[in-house]
Amino acid sequence: MPVNAGRSLLVAGGMLLAAVSLGACEYEDAEPRPGGSTAALPSAPADSTMDAGEAARQAELMAEVESLMGEPEGVVSLGAMGGLRDGRGITTGGLLRDTGTYTVRALCTTGPGATVTVRQHGELLLSQRIECGAPHDTVLDLTAGEVSAALEPIGDAGPAGGAVRFAGPA
Repeated sequence: MPVNAGRSLLVAGGMLLAAVSLGACEYEDAEPRPGGSTAALPSAPADSTMDAGEAARQAELMAEVESLMGEPEGVVSLGAMGGLRDGRGITTGGLLRDTGTYTVRALCTTGPGATVTVRQHGELLLSQRIECGAPHDTVLDLTAGEVSAALEPIGDAGPAGGAVRFAGPA
């Protein structure tokens, strides 16, 4: 085989490998950007070990969470909702585009309560216990950049749902 033909095959193989690799990549514009506005909170992925009864109960809990959280005032910058079970909570994080006053709304449906925490730039800005059954709002002045929140159940809540979202800036 001539040297040029070998190089051509090598180059073609490299291009094919690059095309296959790039085809599996996620592109920034294919998904909403972190900190972008969302119409609804994304729900936690379904637990593949749930039977049909558990899945139905989880769907009921998420409907209850959506109902109790209500419509946001302003633009939802980021948030999450999901099940609180076996001592596990939910977390959310992303980029806030604007500096300003944000309302952080947190909720747990049942149980003795939960702790909501908010961190930004490595600093703990909020750590507060909330009662379950009604949404709890906290107003925070946040800067543009990374922010995260967590909602952790206190004690054994049994099957419960929860959510946390950032709306603003006001």
